[in-house]
Amino acid sequence: MIRKTSGAMLLTFALGTACMFARPSPVGAADSSLDDAAYFDLSKSMRLAIDLFERGEDLQAMDRFMEVLMKGRPAERPMANDYLNLISQRMAIGTRVPETAPRRPGVTTIERDAGKDAKDNRRRNEERPSQTRRDPAHLIDKVRRPAPAAKRKPSKSKYGGLSSEDRRLMKKEIDGKIRARSRSLLGAMRRWEAITIRMANSRLPRAIGLPRDLVYEKGLRFKPDAGKILDLLSELVFSVGATQVIILPEGAILGEAKIMDMRRTMGISSHLLKDGIAPARLRVNLLSTQVDVPRDLTNYKGILLVFVYNQPLTLSSETEIGAENGPPISLGISPEVIDPREGDGVIIEFSVMDPPTGLMSWRFQLMGPDEETGDLIPLQEVKGSAPVFHQIYWNGRRRYFGEALPPGRYEAVLSATDMRNRT
Repeated sequence: MIRKTSGAMLLTFALGTACMFARPSPVGAADSSLDDAAYFDLSKSMRLAIDLFERGEDLQAMDRFMEVLMKGRPAERPMANDYLNLISQRMAIGTRVPETAPRRPGVTTIERDAGKDAKDNRRRNEERPSQTRRDPAHLIDKVRRPAPAAKRKPSKSKYGGLSSEDRRLMKKEIDGKIRARSRSLLGAMRRWEAITIRMANSRLPRAIGLPRDLVYEKGLRFKPDAGKILDLLSELVFSVGATQVIILPEGAILGEAKIMDMRRTMGISSHLLKDGIAPARLRVNLLSTQVDVPRDLTNYKGILLVFVYNQPLTLSSETEIGAENGPPISLGISPEVIDPREGDGVIIEFSVMDPPTGLMSWRFQLMGPDEETGDLIPLQEVKGSAPVFHQIYWNGRRRYFGEALPPGRYEAVLSATDMRNRT
């Protein structure tokens, strides 16, 4: 996935990730312990849906699994829901980039043009509600800014060159900026009167309701403004850390969801996954079971997103999806363009799942242009051998409080290797 925007004195980002999906065997797609006998004990409709999934015919498989959810055996419905989440992930990450997508610039490209690109970038920002002067990046002005690098000389230590006091101040400031960002995003969403928001506290959302007619036209076609709403939603999910999000289709709470309602819900899930939200944080629940919905929303007419806090993420994979390309991984960045002079920062989110074959190692790198050659070189690197979900806040400065890094294109790269040496 490549994202690119240019502008004067801006740091732009691209993602490098090997997150592709291979088709699993029909007896191992949703449950690696499902043997041949268990497979043939399934209903004919369920076996047909699994076979379509195995052949990669996702749209037909999706409809078949939804029929199982609505009319099939009660015992098979949870498995059908699991398959539909796998389809949502595969459609979001395992598809090829369209030929019409912008081409990736060369790794030595550094963008410094202050002309048309910068003006276009400002115009796009003005058009998006999430990027107006109430954008989180501008609300950061309310947070105390560090002194310029010339006046502040952090004492060196073994912790990234920062003393314990510097690290304490850094954490406090980052927490304040992220809180400001989430408040601003919620404020931007409230500009659409049709959106329903229920809060868990003064900062964190409990549930968000999206009327179908606000997001979709007839069928599965998104409305022109739907992209703005879904982009705000993605940025909000980035800003709430390890929180899980459960998406319920219209009518699910009352047991009245139709196939079209389910497919619309999966369309929203796919949008969030494409933006880089970790799959472990996102789940489509087409059964509406075991979901704690706010009492006043139990009769809500529309698509409902429920935020679940303080629950551990499941970072193990029981499927063989992606086996040919190594462990399942995800990588996302929000926002994609920053200006360190304005106090901007990005949230970089990545996850590495433990595959059935076992995880050998993973490596995350933040790459930036060398000031002399322009080639991308590692600025930060983190390695591990255990499953991980992690977020990094990066403000485009040296050691956080130092001078701003040069403008250009920066890249986040994540890779992982399983015990069969597949990367």
